[in-house]
Amino acid sequence: MRINKKFTLFIVCFLFLLINIQSSFVHSKNKTLSLSHQVYNFLTTWLIEQNEKQALEFLSLSPVACFSADDNKQSHDEIQQLFKEVLSQAIMELGKRHSLAESIEPFDLPKGKYTKTSHQWKESFVLVPLPKKEIETYLCTNDLSSLSKHGVDTKNLYLVIFTFKVPEDKKGGLILVWAREREQWRIISFDAISF
Repeated sequence: MRINKKFTLFIVCFLFLLINIQSSFVHSKNKTLSLSHQVYNFLTTWLIEQNEKQALEFLSLSPVACFSADDNKQSHDEIQQLFKEVLSQAIMELGKRHSLAESIEPFDLPKGKYTKTSHQWKESFVLVPLPKKEIETYLCTNDLSSLSKHGVDTKNLYLVIFTFKVPEDKKGGLILVWAREREQWRIISFDAISF
C-alpha cells in the first residue's frame, strides 16, 4: 500500500495545529481560573506546601493597606514585607498540615450582611462579593482610581475570610480582598482577624 505524500503532509499539519490549539486552550484556561480555584491555589501553596515565596506572587502589584498609623501610604515593598510576615507567622503557628481542612475553617459572618458565594472549598473559607458600601472599610478609601490605573478590575471585589485551626488562645484569621488584576485574580488587600 502506497501512502500519498500530500495526505501524509496534511495529517502532520493537522496534528500540529491540533496540538497548538489544545496547548493554547490549556494556557488560557489556567490564566482565567475561577476565583475560588485561585484562592485554593494560594492557600495550598502557602499553608500546605509552605512555599512563602510562591505564595507572595498572589499579592497584587499595587496592594493597598489600612494599617498605617499615619496618613502616609505604604509602599508596595512595605506591604509585601508585612504580608510575608503574616505568611511566616501562620506557618510557624500551624506547623505542617496535610490539607486545608486541617488548617483553616470559614469565618461565621453576620446573618444578612453578606451574600456567600457557593464554591467547593466552603468548608475551609468564605467567599463573598464585597458590597460597595463596605469598600472603604476594607480598602481604607472609596477612591479606587489608583487601583484602576494599575489594571485592577475594581467593579468585582471579593472577600475571602477564614480562621486558623489553632488553640483558642492563639485563635485568629485573615480577611483577604481579591480582584482581577491584568487577567489574574490577586490579593489587593488583607487584614487580620483577632479574637
